[in-house]
Amino acid sequence: MKYLKNLLKGILTATIVFLILSLILTLLNYFSLLNHPVLTICKMIIPLLSVGLGGLTAGKSVTKNGWISGLLIGLFITFIIFILSLILQEFEFKNLIFFIILIITSTFGSMLGINTKKTA
Repeated sequence: MKYLKNLLKGILTATIVFLILSLILTLLNYFSLLNHPVLTICKMIIPLLSVGLGGLTAGKSVTKNGWISGLLIGLFITFIIFILSLILQEFEFKNLIFFIILIITSTFGSMLGINTKKTA
C-alpha cells in the first residue's frame, strides 16, 4: 500500500509540474513572446522535465529498486499520453520514440532520486 502511495506521489508531482509549466508556456505563447522554434523545443522539454521530476519524487520515497518505480511512473504517464494522442491526432513513429524517451527519463529520475536520499 505504501509503495502505491509513493507511485501516486510521483504521478501527482509529474502532473502538477506539467500543468504549471504548460500554463506558463501557454501564457507566453498567447502574448506572442515565443517564436515557433522555441515553442517547439519547450513542448518537448516540459513533458521530459515533469516526468523526470515525478520519477525523482518517487525515487526519494522508496527504499530500494528505484528504477522500477520510475519505470512504472513512466509507463503509466506514457500510456495516458498515448491514449490521448490516439484520440486527438494521428499516431506517428516519432511519437513512439518520444514515449520511449519519456519512460527512460522517468526511470533515470527515479534512480537519481533514490541515490540522492540522505542516509542516516
